Amino acid sequence: MGQSNTPLHYMAHSLVPKYYTDEWLQGGSNGVRRLAPNEDAEVSTNRDKYFRRIFSKPEDVQKVYKKYGAFSCGLDYFGQPHVMAARAHEEPLS
Repeated sequence: MGQSNTPLHYMAHSLVPKYYTDEWLQGGSNGVRRLAPNEDAEVSTNRDKYFRRIFSKPEDVQKVYKKYGAFSCGLDYFGQPHVMAARAHEEPLS
C-alpha cells in the first residue's frame, strides 16, 4: 500500500469493496495482479493493530474478525448476488 502510514488508513483501505473484485485484482490496463487487502501482509498487520487498539476484549476482536472475514471473502450477506455486483462501483461509505 505504501501511501498510508497509520493503522486507521490501512483499516479504511481494507473496507473499500472494489479492492476485492476480480477486475481490480487483475490490475486493470497494466495487467499486474494486485493483492486484496486481506492478502497483503502490511495491510493485514496494520488492520490487526487497529482492531486491537479499538477493541480491548479478545471476544470483541474475534467477532470483528469474523465480520471482516465475511466481508472480505464475500460470505453471508456480503455474498448475495446484488452485494457482490455492487462491489465494483459502490462507494465505500454505502
